Amino acid sequence: MRRRPFAYFDSDTVGSHLLPLATWGAVSLALVLLIDRLKPVRTTPLTADSPPALQVTLSEAAAVAKKND
Repeated sequence: MRRRPFAYFDSDTVGSHLLPLATWGAVSLALVLLIDRLKPVRTTPLTADSPPALQVTLSEAAAVAKKND
């Protein structure tokens, strides 16, 4: 089966298919730039031995659950 080039169809509907793709690309880029501007820059490197920002032990979680009951 031979594929026909776009020129065969005079590229009638290519624009209507590319417009949503270009729109989503522009919206995604704007969102990334906005998040980049609002999020603070990390000043210390993240290493494998760095503790997580929020580390709760099982006993602490149990104490909070008991307190809320």
